[in-house]
Amino acid sequence: MEPWHIPAYIAAICARLEQSGHPAYLVGGCVRDLFLGRRPRDWDLASAAAPEEVLSLFPRSEATGLHHGTVTVHWGPGKAEHTTFRREGAYSDHRRPDQVAFVEDLETDLARRDFTINAMALRAGVVADPFGGLRDLECGLIRTVGEAERRFSEDALRMFRAYRFAGRFGFSLQMETEAAIYRCAPWAGALAQERVYAELSGILEGPGPDCFWDAADAGLLGARLQAAPPLPRPGRSLRSLPRRCRWPAAAAWLARQGYVQSPEAFLRGFRPPERLCRLWSESAALALAGVPETELEWKRHISQKGWDAAWTSARLAAFLGQAGALAALRRIRRSGDCLFPRELALSGGDLAACGLQGAEIRTALDRLLDHVLACPEDNDRNVLLALLGLEKL
Repeated sequence: MEPWHIPAYIAAICARLEQSGHPAYLVGGCVRDLFLGRRPRDWDLASAAAPEEVLSLFPRSEATGLHHGTVTVHWGPGKAEHTTFRREGAYSDHRRPDQVAFVEDLETDLARRDFTINAMALRAGVVADPFGGLRDLECGLIRTVGEAERRFSEDALRMFRAYRFAGRFGFSLQMETEAAIYRCAPWAGALAQERVYAELSGILEGPGPDCFWDAADAGLLGARLQAAPPLPRPGRSLRSLPRRCRWPAAAAWLARQGYVQSPEAFLRGFRPPERLCRLWSESAALALAGVPETELEWKRHISQKGWDAAWTSARLAAFLGQAGALAALRRIRRSGDCLFPRELALSGGDLAACGLQGAEIRTALDRLLDHVLACPEDNDRNVLLALLGLEKL
């Protein structure tokens, strides 16, 4: 299998399948990545061996998708997913095939795959490429295997994946493939939003996040937009932002342009984790309304919401064109000024020793923090005690 580096455990799995009379192939994304000079993250294998036979050949295997012929094989330090060659029936739900039939030949199996760059197989250093995947890799092209509309009718999520692959590899969509996405985009409305969120996150957190706008222009955000695409593009690339800021930046931009009612309403529709949704929504809302203009206002915001929310808001403000916020935060960070009750020179325990109890302690700490935010030089035990009218400890 030279000149590529194939892990020894993958070669061992293939050898065992071969010894049982089943030529074994590397297939899908790992073959694509090898030709791109990338280290595959996952290893997928295919052969004519039935799932039950694979389970018997490899004692450490597990049936992870038996109905569809998929078995996860554990060997040595790693694992691979083996799928029996198969032909698929209709996809009535635009997600999974209604029937699966196992077959004996490789090309039939490759013909069911989504894009040509994922429809290659490798065995003993020889590539099987019946649909021109190598040529498309060289040209930087995303093209479906066979008729694009049929591929998207089988699994509507493939339309999102087209833009994710384009962003990941810096490729372009073939004209006919993209035209089919524009026609088939309404099918995306039936997809589970968790699946859509995962694909859009793959776009936004990848090396080509501006493909998000291409997906939106194609109609894949559907009823989430209050106006028809194409969208006006922001002046800055989403790539200029840390990955964790790109979802709220997209939501804030869409809200500013009037394409969504609010960042929160847009984000919640994709059902992200609640903690992230709350952080993103609040940060986007603040960036749209206008972030603090003075360092004291920033300090109060940091004290209430934390550093993560402050940095996110400041980066979104910069993305939307409000300069200066990041510089203000960096100055505050360098100053080392007290921003939270735990950083006060007086603790709750100190106040309890002075005779304060329960709510009195909380009220006193809040009062002291508010004062110290404005006068950081007063964060001294004796000064703080004097502010409360208490005796020195």
